[in-house]
Amino acid sequence: MMETSGWIRWLVVPLLLLLVSVANSSREYKYLELDNGIRVLLVSDAKSTRSAASLDVGVGSWSDPNNVPGLAHFLEHMLFLGTEKYPVEGDYRRFLTQHAGVENAYTIYENTNFYFSVSGGYDVFDESTDRFAQFFIAPTLNADAGQREMLAVDSEFRKRLNNDYLRYRQVLMTMANPKHPYHRFTTGAVDSLNITGIHAKLVNFYKTHYSSNLMTLCFLGKQSLETLERMVRKKFRNIPNLNIKRPSFNSPPAFPVPEFTGIKVLMEPLGSVNTVYMYWPLPSMDHHQRENPLYYIGWLLGHEGKGSVLSALKHRQWGTGILSGPGLQTTSHWLMQVSMTLTDSGLAHLNDVLSLIFQYIRLIEREGVQRRIYNEQHRLTLLNYLYQPKARPDVFVKTVSRNMQVIDNPRDFRVPPTRSVYDPRLIRSVLSLLTPQRLLLFVASPHYKQAENNFPNPQNIPKPNLDKVEYWYKTKYRRDKIDSSVLGTLETAPIAEELGIPAKNPFVPGKLKVHPRPFCTPETESVTFVSLVLKREAHRRRGSCRHRSSYACRCSFKYPERLVSGHGYDLWWKRELNYRTPKLYLNILLGNPLSASTVEEAATSLLFRHLMMSYLNDKIYAAKLAGFSTSVTTPIGGIYIKLQGYSDQKAFGLLLDTVLDGLTGYEERTRNETWFASSRLRTSEGIAGFGATAQVYKHTKTVYENRIMQKSFYDRGQLAAAMLKVTAEGVRGQVNAILKKLYVTVFAYGNANQPDAEYLGKRVIKNLAGKGLKTMLHRRSILHQQRLRIPPGSNIAFRVQGPNPSDVNSGVNVMYQIGPACGSNGDCNEERSCRLGNVVNFILSRALAYYMKAACFEQLRTKEQLGYIVFCYPYESNGIASVHFLVQSATYEPQYLLTRVEAFVRSFFSNLRQKISSHAQWYHGIRLGAAVAASNGHTMRFRNDISWEQIIDGNCKFNRRRSAINGLRYLRRRPRAMVDFYNRFFLNKETRRLLAIQLYGKGKPVSTTAAEGQTIVTEATVDQFKAGAEFYHAETD
Repeated sequence: MMETSGWIRWLVVPLLLLLVSVANSSREYKYLELDNGIRVLLVSDAKSTRSAASLDVGVGSWSDPNNVPGLAHFLEHMLFLGTEKYPVEGDYRRFLTQHAGVENAYTIYENTNFYFSVSGGYDVFDESTDRFAQFFIAPTLNADAGQREMLAVDSEFRKRLNNDYLRYRQVLMTMANPKHPYHRFTTGAVDSLNITGIHAKLVNFYKTHYSSNLMTLCFLGKQSLETLERMVRKKFRNIPNLNIKRPSFNSPPAFPVPEFTGIKVLMEPLGSVNTVYMYWPLPSMDHHQRENPLYYIGWLLGHEGKGSVLSALKHRQWGTGILSGPGLQTTSHWLMQVSMTLTDSGLAHLNDVLSLIFQYIRLIEREGVQRRIYNEQHRLTLLNYLYQPKARPDVFVKTVSRNMQVIDNPRDFRVPPTRSVYDPRLIRSVLSLLTPQRLLLFVASPHYKQAENNFPNPQNIPKPNLDKVEYWYKTKYRRDKIDSSVLGTLETAPIAEELGIPAKNPFVPGKLKVHPRPFCTPETESVTFVSLVLKREAHRRRGSCRHRSSYACRCSFKYPERLVSGHGYDLWWKRELNYRTPKLYLNILLGNPLSASTVEEAATSLLFRHLMMSYLNDKIYAAKLAGFSTSVTTPIGGIYIKLQGYSDQKAFGLLLDTVLDGLTGYEERTRNETWFASSRLRTSEGIAGFGATAQVYKHTKTVYENRIMQKSFYDRGQLAAAMLKVTAEGVRGQVNAILKKLYVTVFAYGNANQPDAEYLGKRVIKNLAGKGLKTMLHRRSILHQQRLRIPPGSNIAFRVQGPNPSDVNSGVNVMYQIGPACGSNGDCNEERSCRLGNVVNFILSRALAYYMKAACFEQLRTKEQLGYIVFCYPYESNGIASVHFLVQSATYEPQYLLTRVEAFVRSFFSNLRQKISSHAQWYHGIRLGAAVAASNGHTMRFRNDISWEQIIDGNCKFNRRRSAINGLRYLRRRPRAMVDFYNRFFLNKETRRLLAIQLYGKGKPVSTTAAEGQTIVTEATVDQFKAGAEFYHAETD
C-alpha cells in the first residue's frame, strides 16, 4: 500500500552522526508515516535490555471545554482502565509488572503523552504493544470506573496543593487573557469534574479529539527495523483518522501588550524563601529549535561567574541563586523567565535587583552577539551530546515522540547540536523584546504572609495587603501595574562597571580520547618466562594492568583495586571498560571523627560546607558549564569531595586544585562579620524549613526514616538551633583540627590508567600537606553510619506531625526489615563474597516486591482509593535490605493507612502461592531479584557510587555477581523458600520486624493511642528509643 509523509516518504538514518551520540551508536533509525497519518520513528537497538514505546496525542488541557477544566487529564487516566479487547481493569499494569515493565502518561497544555517500557523478547513486546495500542482503538471508558478514577485525579491535584511553584504558576495563569486557554485551571479535581453528564462529555472528548493524524509514535526495540515496522503497522493501523486539524491557540494572545504586561504580583508562599520570577511573553519559538535564541540569552543572564548578575547580587548580599531560560514553550507563545532567590536585604532593594537584570540585557546588546560565546556553548553542548549516557528507553521515546509534534525534519527529532544554527539577528530581535514594559513580575516572600508569624524581619519589609485569593490553590496575592517612574528607571539606569561578558572558559576540555583496551596474556596461555617478562614490562610502562599472578598478566578490571594502603592513606582505582567514554570520577574522603560526632560538630560542619561552596561558586561555575560537577558533603566520617567530568588531565587537575583550595579559602567568608552572620542565619533557616513544602511521602521515606533508622542523624530543629551558636572562630578551629589529622581515602574511577590514578592521589596528598596536614589517622578511628536493627516481633510506630501545618495530606511508610543484603568478614579483596543466607533473603525481597507491585497499586489505590501516592518497593540502605509500602492520603489518618497495608499483606499470601506455583513465574521473579543483587549499576555514576560505598564501609563486596549466582542456584528449585520467607518476615508477628513512619497532616493531631502490641515513638522520645536500641555495623554484619 502507498504511504505518504510530510516532506519525505520515509527515511532510514544510517548516518547516525546527525542523530545519535557515541553512547547511542548501537541504534538504527527509520522514519515513516502510516496510512492513517501517524508519524513514526522506529529505533532498533540490539544492545538494549528493554523495549519501549511512546505515543503522543497533539491534544491537551487547552482543549478542555470551558466548563470542564481537567477533562483531558481525566481521559488520560481513564484510558488505562480497560479496552474492549482487554476489558479487565488493571490487566495492562499487571502484565507489564510481570515482565519488569513500567508505564505512565502525562497531560500538558497541547499534548497528552503515553509511554511504557518492558523487559523480555519479541512475544512480550508484541503483546505489550497490542494492549497499549488498544487505548486508542477501543477503550471501554467505563462509567463506574470513572467515578473512582475521578477521585484519583482529585488526589493527584491535592497532593500538589503545597507545591509553591505550582501555586505561583496558577496565579500566573490567572493573570493571562481570560479569552486564552492559558488562563484556565488544567489539572482537574472533583469540584470541576463531578458534574452532570461528565461521562458523556468524556466519551465525546475522546471521539472528537483522539485522531490518528494528530499522533506521533516513537518505537524502540532490540528487533530489526523491518520487524519493528511490521509490528507497528499491525498494531496501530486501526486507530481512526478523523482528519482534524491540530488546535491553534495563537489568537487572541495569552498576554496582550500592554494591557496584560508591565504588572507586579505579590504572593504569599508556604515556604520561607524570598523568590522573584520575571517573565516576558514572546512569540512561539517552536520552529526555531535549531537557532534556539533563548539558550544564548539565558546562558548569559543565568551565569554565575565573575561579572555576572548573580556575582553582583552576592557581592551586595542581595541574592543567593539565579536561573534563566524558557519558562514556557507552546505553539501559542513562549515565556522567557529569570528567577532569583533573594535575601531580605535583596527584597528590600527589589528595584535595584531588577535594574541589574535590565542592565545586563543592555550590556549584551552593547557588546553585541558574539560568535566566541556561541562557539563555546556549541562545543560544550556537543561534548555533552556525544558523551552523555544512553537514555533509558522510556525516557528516550517519550522525549522524541513529544518533539515530533513540533519538529518536521526527522534529523532534528532529538534536537542534535550538530544541526544547530548561529543566528545573531534572531538573538538580537528576542533581546529587543525583553523590556520593562513587557515584564510580568511575580514576588513571593514569607514577609507577605497575612497571618501573624514570628518570621525574623530585620529589614522591616512592609506587609502588603493581599486582597485576592486564587480559586484552586487558595494563594493570596495582589496585582498592580508597575509604576511608570520605576519602568523608566529600569530602562535607563547606567550599566554597573562590575558587570561583564564571561571570559574564555579555562575548563573546556581539549582533545578527548578513550584509553585503548589493554592487551593481556590469558592466564591459561603457555608462554616462555622471557616473553612473559617482556610483556609484563610493556604493560607496566603503559600502565594498563596490574599483575597479581606470578605466571600471567590479568587485566579483567572487574573490581576496584587498592594501589596504596596504610599510613593514613588509601588509594583505590578502577578502569571502566564497559563504557567507552572519556569520563572520570574522583572520590576523596578526608576522614576525621570531628566532623559530626555531636550535633554541635555536625552544625559547624554544615556551615563550613555552605561557606566553602559559596567561596567556590564563581570559581567553579565555568567548570560546571564545561561538563564537570563538584559535590562537597560532611557525613559522619569526615569531609567528602566528589568530582566528576571529562578525563582531560589539565582541566580535571585545575578543578581538583581549585576545590581543595576551598578547604582554606572559605576563611575569607568568616572574617566578614556581616557576611558570616547572614550565611549562618540563611543556613539555619534552610535546615529548619528544609522541605517544608515537599510532599508528605518524601518526608516519610527520607527525613523521618533516617531520623529513626540512622544512629547519627540529628533533628532539624536541633541542628538549626546549634548552628545559630556557631562562631567564625569555631568554624575555623574545627576545620583546622580536621585538616591536621586525617585518614585520606581516594578512589579514581573511569577513563584512567594506573599512573593517572597515582598522579591524582599524589596531587591530593601534596595539596593537603600545604594546608597543615601533620598526622595520619588509623582507619578504625573513622566513624560510619549505622542502621537500626529492628528486633524480631517488633511493631513500632514512629508518629510525627507533618512539617507543613497547612498540608492536609498524611502519609505512612511501612517497613518490613529483612536484614543484611550481603554480610561478610575479612579484608578487602576481589574474592570476598556474600553470605548465602543473606543473599537468598535479598533476592527473595526483590522478587516479592516484583510480585506485589501491581496488586498493591490495584488494591490500595484503584479499589480502596486511599490516595494518589501508593508504592511498594524493595530498598537497601547501609547494606540492610527491607520492603516498603508507601501511601499518602488527604482523607485518611496514618494509623488507618497502616491497617490497610497490613490487611493487604495478609490477603496477598494466597495470591503469592498461586504465582510461585508456576515454575516460569517463580524463576522469572527470583531471576530479577538475582539480577539486582548482581548489579554494580547500569551507569558510570551508579557504579562509582556503589563501589565507593563498599570501599568506605569496609565491606569491599565487589564480587556481587558470584554471590547472586549462588543464591539463584539455591532458589531455582525451592519455591517453598518464598513461603517460609513471607511467613517469617511479613505474617508471623513473633518474627516479623515492622516499623511504620506515620506523618499526620493538618487537622489530624498525632495519636497517642497504640494498637495491640504496638510501640509508639514520637519526636520527643526518638533519641531515648535509639539510645536503647541495637544497630547494625557495616563491617561485621
